[in-house]
Amino acid sequence: MLRLNQDSLATLPSHVETPTYNPKKILSGVAHFGVGAFHRAHQAMALHELLNLNPKDPEALKWGVCGIGLLESDEQLCKQLRAQDHFYTLVNKGTDGTSRTRLIGSLVDYQLAREGSQACIDTLVSPNTKVISFTITEGGYNKIPSTGEFDFENPLIVQEMVPDSPPLTVYGYLSAAFKLRKEHGLPGLTLMSCDNVQNNGVVLQKMLQEFTVAKHPELWPWIEENVSFPNTMVDGITPVLTQSFCDEVRDDLGLIDEAPVLSEDYFQWVIEDDFTQGRPEFERVGCLMVKNVMPFELMKLRLLNLSHQALAYFGYLMGYRFVHEAASDELLQALLSRYMQEEAMPTLESIRNFDIDSYRKNLIIRFQNPYIADTISRLCAYTSDRIPQWLVPVIKHQLNHEGSIRFAAAITASWARYAEGIDEQGTPIEVLDSQKDLVTQLAQRSKSEVIAFLKDVNLFGDLADSQRFVREFTMRLEDIRQNGTKVALSRLLSD
Repeated sequence: MLRLNQDSLATLPSHVETPTYNPKKILSGVAHFGVGAFHRAHQAMALHELLNLNPKDPEALKWGVCGIGLLESDEQLCKQLRAQDHFYTLVNKGTDGTSRTRLIGSLVDYQLAREGSQACIDTLVSPNTKVISFTITEGGYNKIPSTGEFDFENPLIVQEMVPDSPPLTVYGYLSAAFKLRKEHGLPGLTLMSCDNVQNNGVVLQKMLQEFTVAKHPELWPWIEENVSFPNTMVDGITPVLTQSFCDEVRDDLGLIDEAPVLSEDYFQWVIEDDFTQGRPEFERVGCLMVKNVMPFELMKLRLLNLSHQALAYFGYLMGYRFVHEAASDELLQALLSRYMQEEAMPTLESIRNFDIDSYRKNLIIRFQNPYIADTISRLCAYTSDRIPQWLVPVIKHQLNHEGSIRFAAAITASWARYAEGIDEQGTPIEVLDSQKDLVTQLAQRSKSEVIAFLKDVNLFGDLADSQRFVREFTMRLEDIRQNGTKVALSRLLSD
């Protein structure tokens, strides 16, 4: 069977939407770190749609994407996309079973740091590059959750701090590129984070400042004057790629696509309108350009993302392995609904011309989409990068305002039980976390000293000093352990 590439486009069935533009004429105005499925279902898709609106407009053709991969795990995807001339299939599936299939061509190049750092730096320095964007996950920002400071003890950062050392992290690459841009008299550009990090642009700026001041102190004034850091919020569920989905796409296209992307049919991208060298006309493809992203950001993190966390550990321990199955359980539906109403909603600001309550109600419907087949294990991964940044602020807000914390405490307790690494049937749980050893050790210690799980200040700050939270957390964790997850959840909802 033929592979998807430029030469095989003419063989595609008529229902597959193909680019109206010529990908060979696109310049890479955007350099993107972290070319995963989420980026390709959202940012790259939005740029693709813009190119389709303006297929022969020289201005529009400036906004293609050059991917940059710093991790060893990026190598396979890079090779797959190169073999396909960087084309890939995006399939959006709605809750009613409707499906839309598009061939995306906005990714024009993909570079690997492992093949040589200079090519990546050259892309960042190129006059064509006007925006550098990021989907590097919450842990990629190298931020200590409890203090908000830069983690200079990260082994990669320690290596980068050695004089004349090659770049290894995004900060090393950015500082190397900005040093050259300054020396060559080139203008600055825009750094646009698209990760689930509160105030992601502000966080990126602060982390880059701390790194740069430590390594190239003379460079920071130039960055501060010439680089912008807009905050953004991207909302849309994109599950992990499976072989069965690849097979489905192959049968549909009659071609082999080794890097297709599946996503729901919901899309929201809110962007702070702060760009140094111009920007694509994002608003023409449904994006919201605003002065303040924060209300949207908090809404998504505390409703969607934290509902995912609430669903994840309770759902896994109850035996569910797919999100749509767990979201159809009446107990879990009640948990999500009451957490959002009683604990998350009080921490949010109203948004002009946007119905947050409708957004909240629609979330459980989105979670129940069986055509996405999102996995519980995806939601359970890398919790130590998520709970400290997403849930702990909600707990502290509620404590400070004497609000309910029972559901947040139960979510935390369900994580502690999950992190023990053994489910209720005695089957091992594969805990995937950037701090796996620490988290599993704390969970095991909490069997004899329940509060031990809360004592790591990098994860929970000073929550262990809150008698009210500790009491609620202890009650929920002991109930899960003694009576099982389903019984404990029923008691939580009936108390």
